Amino acid sequence: MWVGAWWLRLIVRTILALLALWAIALAVDRYDVFLRDFGTNFRFDTWLWLSWIGAAAGAGLLFGLAACLPFARVRFLPSRLLLAALALLPLAHFWWVYIQGHGSGGWLARGYWFNGTQIQFVLPVLAGVAIASGFRAKASE
Repeated sequence: MWVGAWWLRLIVRTILALLALWAIALAVDRYDVFLRDFGTNFRFDTWLWLSWIGAAAGAGLLFGLAACLPFARVRFLPSRLLLAALALLPLAHFWWVYIQGHGSGGWLARGYWFNGTQIQFVLPVLAGVAIASGFRAKASE
């Protein structure tokens, strides 16, 4: 009975939104460390990059849950994972060509899909929101 109270939903959504802001702050911190490491060693560190992208995706997931979390029995729509994969495709290209260094030739290496650092903040957040949009209230049978 108190689970459906408006004040509990407000508190849960506020906590999720604050956690999303914390995850963005963590992603910015990881990004700064990533750039500092690249400026010092002139190489891309895979784990720093993944921690930055993961924190941004977590922020998108938390924000998506804060926006539309159903307070009922939940089911997940796996088709939303396809949307997340499409959002992460340019990041996979960046990882393959620049981080792993497989960009020596071919049509894949010539494409500068979305290799800017600004878009690398946006795409994982979009993937997190796409995953969060898969949580729906289970219809009563």
